[in-house]
Amino acid sequence: MRNIIIIMLAFIVFSMGIIVHAALIPVIIPQIAAPQCLNYAVSLNLTYAVPLTNYSMMPANPFQNGINLVSNTVLPWYGLSHKNLTLIISGNGWTITSRTETNSTGGALWRLCINPTMLPKIASWSIIIGQGNEYPLTALFIFRTRNISLASLLGNLTMIGGSLPEENNGAYKLWQRIGKYYGVPMPMHVVLYSWIGNALSPVAGINPLPQYFNGFKFPIYGNNISIYIIRIINESELINHYSANLTIGQLTGFGRSIYGITGLLPFGPIQYNSEILLLKNYTLIDAACLANYYYITKVKLMLLNPAYGIYIPLTVYKFDSKPTELLSINGSIIVGGYLSEYDFYNKTLVVASPINYGQPLNTCMISIGN
Repeated sequence: MRNIIIIMLAFIVFSMGIIVHAALIPVIIPQIAAPQCLNYAVSLNLTYAVPLTNYSMMPANPFQNGINLVSNTVLPWYGLSHKNLTLIISGNGWTITSRTETNSTGGALWRLCINPTMLPKIASWSIIIGQGNEYPLTALFIFRTRNISLASLLGNLTMIGGSLPEENNGAYKLWQRIGKYYGVPMPMHVVLYSWIGNALSPVAGINPLPQYFNGFKFPIYGNNISIYIIRIINESELINHYSANLTIGQLTGFGRSIYGITGLLPFGPIQYNSEILLLKNYTLIDAACLANYYYITKVKLMLLNPAYGIYIPLTVYKFDSKPTELLSINGSIIVGGYLSEYDFYNKTLVVASPINYGQPLNTCMISIGN
């Protein structure tokens, strides 16, 4: 028993000697440099424009019926798949940009490298999402926050369900529900349906189309009618044309659930981006102030010539409009550059957008980040 104790004590003393000896060896700890940047990922599911859910100014029927029809029948990312988009954050003389391409369902992922010294900086930050391969970009989203830190802004941008603080101390909900989908609407990316009827009487406004036309019965002859949305940009034409959507026609009773009358033809979904341009020097330009920027809407019939059995194109409607002026909502959301159309149902000019309200900015240019 005594031998066992001596051996154990010897082992402990020997071990302690090793520990003491090791502690006397000098240890050199290299200096760790502060990180040059912190990585942030801004991931958003982008959707077309919808009325702002946290504002009470909502369009009245039948315009609201048309908005509901879009959200119930059109995929939320319509027109936003595989697009080159640039995210810009700017404020207090500092700007960072990041480019990405959206996936097949409108998902966008921007990666940002932020110097840690910038995070506590407080400013009124501008957040812009622009579409295009080169400048000028077409702005889809423009927002200016009240004074907050960059860290707070990035925290909200990188969080699903995040909000942006408005100038009036309110909170703008980035993420909204469109049908069963949860995403971030782009106010200047518009999707809508257009309807054609007979403008036979200025009192009635719009009437059902005839039962027979061009040798065909309603609604089949709608296949011979097209709507053209033409954007004139510096004398160049960007043309999109749309055919009658008989599926939507049947779903709505050919206008009954929208306008209360039947015998109308729906076209679309029609998609366009409004004309607010972002220059390379980070200046926003309202295309309404540029001479060679405007919209043209045309309706064409393919009219049958029974003598020769051929179809002749005939323009039966043409309307030119300048992009709408810049508007501000709660001092933070900037919208504008929209298409305008004459609405025969209401006998007035209407803005072809679910967001058609705000305070006029009375300016043609906005320099961001100052």
